[in-house]
Amino acid sequence: MKMNSDPVEYAQNIFEDAFNEARKSKKPVLIESIIRRIWAYGLKGIAVFSGIAIASGVDEFISHILGIAVAVSVAIDFLFSNHERMVATTKASQAYNRLIKEVRRTHQVELTPILIQKTKNSERAKTDLIELLGSLTSLIHTQCEMIEQALDEINLKALDSLSIERERQ
Repeated sequence: MKMNSDPVEYAQNIFEDAFNEARKSKKPVLIESIIRRIWAYGLKGIAVFSGIAIASGVDEFISHILGIAVAVSVAIDFLFSNHERMVATTKASQAYNRLIKEVRRTHQVELTPILIQKTKNSERAKTDLIELLGSLTSLIHTQCEMIEQALDEINLKALDSLSIERERQ
């Protein structure tokens, strides 16, 4: 991005880039959250309905198959840390959503008085607009960094849970 001679335009461009980046960052997290929820419901369904079928006294061969299906479901959930990561990605997606809404609402609410002031004092309005855009850009960067850090931590925790060394201890 090139530096504009107009500070308002520059602040607006920086704000728009940060806002669009937050929206763009939300999308893959939301998709992963949805996929993990589908997997979680599917695996839980296998476990629940297999348990009901086994309890109802189905044929021994089918009981063995259902028992294996339950064991495989639990193993898949454990190996891929699906539950932990599903919760984390869902929280992250919701956090991105709240951030985007908060920034949009704050921008809309605080922009109106600045536009009204523009008719009276153009320079003060420019300063206020630059301050608003700067604070919103800072909020976006801070919150996105917190969300990314939380996702990184849960991913590291999930990888750490796969350690065989830890199991030995």
